[in-house]
Amino acid sequence: MNFCKSIAAVGWLLALTAAGLLMFSSYAAFSWKNYTLIDYGRYTQLLWNCGHGRLFGTYVTDTYLRTHLSFTLALLGPFFRIWDHPFLPSVLQWSMMVMGALMLAWTAGRRNVREDLLAAVVFFFVAYPLMQSAVMSGFHGITLSVLFIPWLYACLTLRKGGVILPLVLYAGLREDTIFLVVPMLLYFAVRDRWKAGYFWAAAGMVYAVVALFYLFPMFNSAGVMHARPLNQAAILGSFAPEEIPPRLNALFWLCLPAVFFLRKKGWIPLLVFPSAALLVAMFSPVRPQHALQLQYSATVFVLTAVAMVEAIVRRPAASREAMQAGRPASSSDAQHGSAFLAVALIVVTLAAHVGQGFLFGGRYWNRIYGSIHPEGRNLLVAARHIPREGVLICPQNLAGFCANRSELLSWKVHALSSQRVDLAFFTLGNLGERSEDLFYASLLNSREYGVIYFDGGSVILRRGADPGRNPEIFKARDAMSNRNVKP
Repeated sequence: MNFCKSIAAVGWLLALTAAGLLMFSSYAAFSWKNYTLIDYGRYTQLLWNCGHGRLFGTYVTDTYLRTHLSFTLALLGPFFRIWDHPFLPSVLQWSMMVMGALMLAWTAGRRNVREDLLAAVVFFFVAYPLMQSAVMSGFHGITLSVLFIPWLYACLTLRKGGVILPLVLYAGLREDTIFLVVPMLLYFAVRDRWKAGYFWAAAGMVYAVVALFYLFPMFNSAGVMHARPLNQAAILGSFAPEEIPPRLNALFWLCLPAVFFLRKKGWIPLLVFPSAALLVAMFSPVRPQHALQLQYSATVFVLTAVAMVEAIVRRPAASREAMQAGRPASSSDAQHGSAFLAVALIVVTLAAHVGQGFLFGGRYWNRIYGSIHPEGRNLLVAARHIPREGVLICPQNLAGFCANRSELLSWKVHALSSQRVDLAFFTLGNLGERSEDLFYASLLNSREYGVIYFDGGSVILRRGADPGRNPEIFKARDAMSNRNVKP
């Protein structure tokens, strides 16, 4: 008994440590300008606008519904009324991951999973590299499945009448997400003889078809296939010899922790739950998707984690096995079996982190995930001086620091739209010889814009401001260039 409690304590401590490191490393990557306009800045602007009356608005006149039917994200907008900070989307995403882990732990506890194994599952859920990849790649709507899928699973196992809310919220993440949980709905419909399960599965498929072929074209000049080409040539081309190893590597790390839960019909949920999501990922022509990288790992991984809990619950009681073997029934059998699985899951999670992880000690850990960049702090301070009203233009890698506003453009978007610009935010490093750099230099050279903020590195221009300080920026740029030239 003491051994099982010790395993539980280790599991909870590791889970808490991993969650803390995920939050720190995500902020570190943010400070290193890793979260750019695509996708982080655009999601930040989308959420900010949803909280300030311009539903789903991005850039100046665009709507995010032209990219995905992410209706559920509107519910996150009001959080910007509480804390108006550009890092808020990452905090919300991380919080949902924590809530998803606790939801899974609560469900497992209600289904009599022992605490040592329960703690190991939570550590696995929070710390496995596939989760790290999703949480630390900025913010993406699909990553919110880390909460909605465990919530849906809790309802399916404990209170089926509550299924509609997480199911609707999950369907609202993207036009095709509902299709990914249909196998799980059918599993419970068959296992529990739950007739309503067939209805919800059918309703989900109907919504997916309507969303893809009717609602999506309503917001676009073309259908979803044209917006994101998925033709046979692209799919077959993605199975070129050099694309096979990424797929095999992804399958290996996804299946590795599931091996311990295959016995006694545990293979059924492990095969069924992630089947649709895995099929979509493996046949995607997009390399990060079929390699289960970035946000694309979230849904497949969470469905696998939920399936592992279901596999644990399906294992016959150890006392029953003991009686069938002619041995006295003893609770120690269950304890030993639970302890073995808990230790195995903790060890596999740690080993996977060493081989594929982004946190401290992992294969891909570096200073970007391990330190706060001073320039990032300075950019946050500078961004607070940008006036809220007006169209702002900035380099893509600075958008993450100032996207919590209504109207935002990058140079490429501006070149396509020819939108009038009221404000510009850039650094001395953006005054080089590239076409975009020459654009910012042209704003400084014009008499239409004047410097309203300069801290030695970051520059803010406003249309109509006094241009008297503009030459100071070029002098500072030249001085910086001279310092960087080695004698």
